[in-house]
Amino acid sequence: MTVYTFLWGVRILTWFSTLIWLAVLILIDPDSSQWVGLSLFYFSLFFTLTGWTTLFLNRLREFFLGEEEGQKKIEMSIREGILISFCCIVILFLQGKGFLTWWITAFIITGFLLVELYFLWKDE
Repeated sequence: MTVYTFLWGVRILTWFSTLIWLAVLILIDPDSSQWVGLSLFYFSLFFTLTGWTTLFLNRLREFFLGEEEGQKKIEMSIREGILISFCCIVILFLQGKGFLTWWITAFIITGFLLVELYFLWKDE
């Protein structure tokens, strides 16, 4: 499978997950559905954010590094998309529970930056 074909698959799945997230957002009442509604919301939002951030980061790499070099770095875009999405989900979950403060947010972002730096250091 070529990178071009893979990116088209990611685009289609991202649109599909966005539609699922919107359906969950509109149709499910979080108060009456308890943990099922919230877990559907967070999972669908995670896949939507992962798809959009992966496509965005890949487009940025293609713009700044050139199309060929940007497509070679697709694994980096996927990894960063997953990390950014997971960071956003953790922050939203903590905000929903009322546990989020500015210093917890700073710790979360620092932790995810350290994970990314580890992967960048390991790849060299």
